[in-house]
Amino acid sequence: MEYNNFTPFKALAWENVNAKNKWFITSAVKVKYELILDEDDNKNEFILKLAKEQESLFVKDEFYGDETSSSIQYANDFAALKLNTDVIVNAMSFSKNEEELEEWLCAVKVLSSENKTLNECKLKVKAKQEYLKDGSSLKKEKKEKISFLDIVYEKSYGGAIIIPAKTQDDEDDYLVFEEHNPVGCGIHHKKDPKEKVIDAQIEFENKDDSKSPAGFGAIGSSWKDRLKYAGTYDQKWLKKQHPLPAHDFNTLFNQVANPKLIMDGYIKENSKIELTNLIKNKDKIYLRIPKLELITRIKTKTGDIFEMMNLDTVLLDLKEDDSQHLYLTYKIQIPKIQENIIADIMLLKENNG
Repeated sequence: MEYNNFTPFKALAWENVNAKNKWFITSAVKVKYELILDEDDNKNEFILKLAKEQESLFVKDEFYGDETSSSIQYANDFAALKLNTDVIVNAMSFSKNEEELEEWLCAVKVLSSENKTLNECKLKVKAKQEYLKDGSSLKKEKKEKISFLDIVYEKSYGGAIIIPAKTQDDEDDYLVFEEHNPVGCGIHHKKDPKEKVIDAQIEFENKDDSKSPAGFGAIGSSWKDRLKYAGTYDQKWLKKQHPLPAHDFNTLFNQVANPKLIMDGYIKENSKIELTNLIKNKDKIYLRIPKLELITRIKTKTGDIFEMMNLDTVLLDLKEDDSQHLYLTYKIQIPKIQENIIADIMLLKENNG
């Protein structure tokens, strides 16, 4: 197929197929903004400015380190369809006035244009803790104090407790393996024979029944929160369905945000994202989702099809003090009704930046 990008942003269009062997055209646009702090210290809103150099779509998951032992920094943009907006925040957390503390709270909140809370994820940042054996259990002994912490899943509960192989011919075994967060900072288990020192970590403010890892970043495709939606790929699939997706594939697999930051549907213009203790010297700061009207036109032999594109990913990249950005990914999936289709991606109106 052919596509034309008539926007100042990076864009792509591609063909894809579902489990029922129905073909679609997906088009995607990525928009990059610089986030600028107002010189007035009393103002707590980011100014958005379109970046001079726009970013291409992420073609694959990019990890903080080795992909087998670290979390995702930038998730790939090539999911054919998301039915909800992902809100992803890569950030450090800072205590108020950068005072060294044993713990404090940080949060990401999404509000409507009418200031109604839509989603919120609150985390507790905790300094290093030492656990010592107390009979058959582990007893918390002491804490240190810190003033900042990288908010990544490596600092969240999870990982594994390994039972080393007894001989070189054997393989290591697992006493416990946390499927929700394989890269986490540690697991407490009464059968673990070792005394522990748990480095500084993050956890949800309110402990509920959810086992999702604490954090604001992207979830790995092999982690349980996403893998449970991937579908069944067994001998029956190989025999009757391959290479199409499994019949029980669920598009929720394509949602990469922490479950607490997956929106109910698509986020709207002028919605507000409020950040607590995620910017140095700013207890609270927020930004508003700008208004962009992006459209895909599918040119066919029988006429043109026009579809407005949906904002399916909001990524805040905040870790560098002097280089903070907002990435917005817009996407639409349209049924492919004939061959030799041309997709045109256009910007109708833009009133911010």
